[in-house]
Amino acid sequence: MAGAVPLNRLLTGITVLSTGLAPAVAPTLPGRLSSSAVLVLTLGVVAQLAATFVISRWHHQPHLGFAAAAAVSGGLVLAAPPWPNLIAVGAVAWTPVALGWAATRVFEYARSWYQLVVAVGSGAGYLVVVGSRAGAGWSWLTAVLAAAVPILGSITVMLGLRLRQARRDQLEALARQRVTAQREAERAERERLAVEIHDTLGRHLTLLVLRANTLTLMTDDPAVKLAGSQLSGFGSAALADLRRLVRLLHKPTDSAPGTRRASEADGALGPDSGRNSGPDSGPDPGPEMVARAARQLVAEARAAGQSVRLVVLGTDLLLPPVLVRTVDRVVQEGLTNARRHAPGSTVEVVVAVADDVEILVRNSAPEPGSRTEPGGGVGLTALRRRVELLGGHCESGAEPRGGYALLVTLPRVRALHG
Repeated sequence: MAGAVPLNRLLTGITVLSTGLAPAVAPTLPGRLSSSAVLVLTLGVVAQLAATFVISRWHHQPHLGFAAAAAVSGGLVLAAPPWPNLIAVGAVAWTPVALGWAATRVFEYARSWYQLVVAVGSGAGYLVVVGSRAGAGWSWLTAVLAAAVPILGSITVMLGLRLRQARRDQLEALARQRVTAQREAERAERERLAVEIHDTLGRHLTLLVLRANTLTLMTDDPAVKLAGSQLSGFGSAALADLRRLVRLLHKPTDSAPGTRRASEADGALGPDSGRNSGPDSGPDPGPEMVARAARQLVAEARAAGQSVRLVVLGTDLLLPPVLVRTVDRVVQEGLTNARRHAPGSTVEVVVAVADDVEILVRNSAPEPGSRTEPGGGVGLTALRRRVELLGGHCESGAEPRGGYALLVTLPRVRALHG
């Protein structure tokens, strides 16, 4: 719209200047201009200026501007001398300029059938007047076609400009789509990589640190204690570096869930799919797999010195592989968080399988004086996104008596039939 204002002013100036051609040519015509001829010439110029004002100002009613231009042009054809003589020598430049400009404004700003009907009717009336006054050597058809050239030519030019701009807009939109798709693919890859790093290296490094701490407590050898302490320090430093790397890779997105469903499916199901996962071709004997996977995680935690109690309910029901992996991921996240943030706490893991699958991982408050590690929340964020992708619900937070609880609910029936 900013570019339309200078163009409107330019066309207004050109149209106003074109009104001066007829008065400039009139004195050169054969014969002397009478006072009545001067008056008719002046009235015609005033009418042209008035129609120019309507065209330039009333862009919200373009049919009125075209009707004014057509009425003045037809009036000049029917007017008394010297206008017929000036039209014959081609001195009335205002007519093609004004009609062409008004036609383009109708094409650009008309918003209703009424406006189009008024504009078409005005143009047809002007062409009828021109055809009825065709001079010697000019047939009515030739006169009408000559009068219609400015109107049709301006519309043709406008259509060409519109098509050219539409082509540019289409190319720009395609370029933006390619850039957006590339950025989305890069973002999805970063998130998948962040989740995979967090789920694999984070867990093993945490177990390494706990084993090193257990080693320092179980021996009286100063050299072994020093080695265990150093190993624990190296592992803690590696965990801190790993968290910084994951924060750099994992960037939250504000896009709608539907636009990221495909990319998140790979990120949600891929990182730990290589362990305790069966084929994805149908439902497996899931509860037994859940119990086996949960017991393996609990055994690893107990070997690292963690106090864990496991309860599995509903072992006679079936679970699809995708839920088996998700339950495994929830238990793994809960145990890892308890080791990091509540050393020495007692952890309870409950897996209940019914119409819905509920996983509860609850730990007590950490031992007084124990060293806790700050968390970045990346693991819970990735887990929540995975659960929501399956239509489930994830809650986590501190408990009133101290400690922390992670509760996940997954719809088993939807996963079986979805």
